Amino acid sequence: MKRLVPLGLAIGLLWLPTPALAKNYGQRGEVFPVTEVNLLQAIAARLHSMQASGEYDRLNNQLRDRTMAYVQRPTPVAGLTPATSARSFTYDPSMIVDRDIRDRDGRLIVAGGTRVNPLNVLPFNQTYVFFDADRKEELEYVLRTYPNNANIKLVMVKGAPIEAMKRYQRRFYFDQGGYLVNKLKIVHTPTVMVPAGDVLRLTEVPL
Repeated sequence: MKRLVPLGLAIGLLWLPTPALAKNYGQRGEVFPVTEVNLLQAIAARLHSMQASGEYDRLNNQLRDRTMAYVQRPTPVAGLTPATSARSFTYDPSMIVDRDIRDRDGRLIVAGGTRVNPLNVLPFNQTYVFFDADRKEELEYVLRTYPNNANIKLVMVKGAPIEAMKRYQRRFYFDQGGYLVNKLKIVHTPTVMVPAGDVLRLTEVPL
């Protein structure tokens, strides 16, 4: 907010008449009347023109096709390679609360500055399997190893989740934008994540 005040003041000062800016220079050259363009009319005319030429339908179809293509096959998570050796590491989800957290009645739940581990607060018993569904061996490993269970999340980093769900009658997820992969520092697939006390254990599985 403080940064907005000087800017607003400066803009206001630009509009104040000063001896240097208020000088009358007279009329020079031909003067044309200022005409105000009705923005809504201009937009309506443009849309009408696009509809008449078929451009409107063409753009709509392009948008629909791009959206469907993205839904069917989301952008792959970049930077991942197949696991070549068994490696296990842990991820600590603890965080520092930056301010007091209170309930509706104002009672303190967690004080600001407290280190909190969600695994110590909320029950978590799920297994996450991150894999490249475009690699046949990874897809076969996932289907062979992990049963259809609500506590098992099959997370694609590359592939076509909707097509796979129809074909295998299984629920698949996709790590949109690589959020989980980057958060958990996953670099190889397949990687299996399971809870291990107050940390998450991730294991790379070479195939």
